[in-house]
Amino acid sequence: MPSFEKIPSIFREPVFERAFETAEIAAMIKDEIFAYEMSLKVLRDNFSALKTAQMKSEARGRAKGKAEVALEMKKDGVALKTIAKYTGLSLDEIKKIVID
Repeated sequence: MPSFEKIPSIFREPVFERAFETAEIAAMIKDEIFAYEMSLKVLRDNFSALKTAQMKSEARGRAKGKAEVALEMKKDGVALKTIAKYTGLSLDEIKKIVID
């Protein structure tokens, strides 16, 4: 591939852009490849950490929502077994919520 400072406009399609990226990586020297791979590792690690944090946050939100529903049901006089059935919480979890 000839040396281009930037991709010519005729090649501004995803398949050609990917080919140019691949050619750039192939032309790297050993130290540049190592730095590139480390930057990809950091990017992937950060992405994984973000996804994990999002999943934990969503799980906490669901648990908090279930606890609020359980408390309201108990205030309305609903039996603990029924609360457990509809919230998916265990009787021990419900007792802890109701007592606290």
